[in-house]
Amino acid sequence: MKKRKIFLTLLGFLLIINCSYDNPENHVKADVVAFHPEKCMCCWGWDIKIGDKIIRTESGIVGSVVGYKIEKPVPVLIVLGKKEEDCSSRNSGIDYYEVADIELIK
Repeated sequence: MKKRKIFLTLLGFLLIINCSYDNPENHVKADVVAFHPEKCMCCWGWDIKIGDKIIRTESGIVGSVVGYKIEKPVPVLIVLGKKEEDCSSRNSGIDYYEVADIELIK
């Protein structure tokens, strides 16, 4: 009986842990609004609008999903990684972030 209680407690704990990893990896709704082909510091990359904030990324995953010619905002679900480049005090004023995952919203 005691072994069964321990087993069920452990099983319940593992199920709770597993459920916490089943979330959509913190995907947030965003719009890819522009691509800048200029090759300069804090210029090149995709502009992504999340809420009222615009960030930029150089992640090629965005190009493979959204493309390079952006004529109108492209709605996506996105998972951001760490900040890669602090450009808020430079020319563009837009910081660069890693994109861990991106999916089109259809």
